[in-house]
Amino acid sequence: MEDFKLYDLDSAELTKLIDISRIKLKEKSSQYKELTEKVVEIIENYPNVLALIEDNEVNSLNEEECKML
Repeated sequence: MEDFKLYDLDSAELTKLIDISRIKLKEKSSQYKELTEKVVEIIENYPNVLALIEDNEVNSLNEEECKML
């Protein structure tokens, strides 16, 4: 892959490079795969945590949800 300077990229190019890197990591890195699975598990089991992270909105978190942060 060609080297790029971030300040020379438009958003579409940057998004493409991020996607390419993510796909390579997903295919070749067991650590990336494990972390992705953990994130999915947290999202599925603790929707309030996801709401807090994505929207900065949540009514309250219980003790277990606080630990997941």
